[in-house]
Amino acid sequence: MAEVEEKEGCEPDPTALAAEAGAAGCGKPRKPRATDGGPQLLPDMGHYVALVRKILHRPLVAQWLQHLHTDELLGIEWEHKVCASYKQSLYTVVAGLPGAIRQRLEEAAQRILLLSDDCGCEAVKSLLSEDDPTEQQAVAAAGDKYGRALYLYLRRLADDKDRRFEQAETARQQHKQGKSEAYASHFRGPKGIDIALDEVLKNKLKTAIAAIYPQAPLNDVVIEHFQRRDLTQDEERDEDAAPVWLHTIVVGFNGKETHWDKIVDGEVTTRHDQALQRITFSYEPSTGALSVFCEDKSARQELAKALRDVVLASDTEIAEMQLREFSLEAFSSAEVFELLKLVSGDGIERISINLIKVAKPFEQDDENGTYDLTSELTVRRDRRDRRNVYTVAYEDYGLDNLKQWTLCQVKLVLRKAKQKDRRAHNITVQITAPNGLNDNAKTEDERQLVMRLLKRWQIVTEF
Repeated sequence: MAEVEEKEGCEPDPTALAAEAGAAGCGKPRKPRATDGGPQLLPDMGHYVALVRKILHRPLVAQWLQHLHTDELLGIEWEHKVCASYKQSLYTVVAGLPGAIRQRLEEAAQRILLLSDDCGCEAVKSLLSEDDPTEQQAVAAAGDKYGRALYLYLRRLADDKDRRFEQAETARQQHKQGKSEAYASHFRGPKGIDIALDEVLKNKLKTAIAAIYPQAPLNDVVIEHFQRRDLTQDEERDEDAAPVWLHTIVVGFNGKETHWDKIVDGEVTTRHDQALQRITFSYEPSTGALSVFCEDKSARQELAKALRDVVLASDTEIAEMQLREFSLEAFSSAEVFELLKLVSGDGIERISINLIKVAKPFEQDDENGTYDLTSELTVRRDRRDRRNVYTVAYEDYGLDNLKQWTLCQVKLVLRKAKQKDRRAHNITVQITAPNGLNDNAKTEDERQLVMRLLKRWQIVTEF
């Protein structure tokens, strides 16, 4: 390596430095990487910096700033071809804006980024109009999921009556919470009912809600109804067929007891009040599935009946969603890989089994009587291990056959191929006999795919 001598008080020789860099890299010296300086210029606006880096369509960023700051912002190089230079000029100008505007930009950027994840992306798509050519053109120009989410936010800023951005946030929350019993319960209701919620029905629904929550004053109950396209049905319907709609009804009222401490006349005083409480209903006309999202689990069935009686105008019995039962017998031997064969069109690159949990029940007697006991064993394959889980069971645990055991749990990993808005990723599916299913699918399409595969493999039975 060439040595560079630096005399005291002298700058190093650039030619010598370039020679040393070339010798170290065995080629031409590298150009320093261009940076936009976002974290340094806007240290308190991390979400805004991250979003601007993602947005491909610069006019959306310009419209956003123009709405909050009507005066022309000089110094932003909108037409500069180098992205780093454009962003650096943008961050420099934003850094000089009043603190209130910068805070609004940061808070909005955080919400927009949330609607750019997998669940949010699906929610935004389902609320975009497919009948408005102007909107379709604007969405195409937006480019990707970040641009679409920002476009929807800009529509909200331009028109107070356009609440699709907030509705997308509600739909995203439903996607995230729908699997947890702590947030939602699902029921079978009447099928094929088109909801038209006028003021008369809203008043009746308010009365029904007040009967379940007496602490909720009728004049404080606010109801919003919106519908969005079922994207899973969009792919299967004919071009001329009408879209399949999913209905969401959000009921808000002051019914949640809250308290806080406040200093009054030099003394700490506890104040009590009723805070906002939300109940969200989701209805799928094609299946009759009715979901209720609220904190009070004991009230969900009564709320579902109230919606059935008032809005759906039906006498169909409201029942818990059909139970699913899983049979894991096929996983007792490596022959299951013949069952898990890939089929073109599923978008799955490979399937692996990473965990099998088995148990052996037995009885044991002592002076106090007979006890039913169970010995459990978990065979877990390291994700970097080239052996399959059955080879691991044989070589590491001495198990050449799992048929003598009761299979309790299986964990599958489905490798999903790259898609337009998502890179290739894993879907982990954990099945626990007889009724447990837990997967990390982020979109409704993926959840439908998981169930379709389990039915094809005859692992699940719905009844």
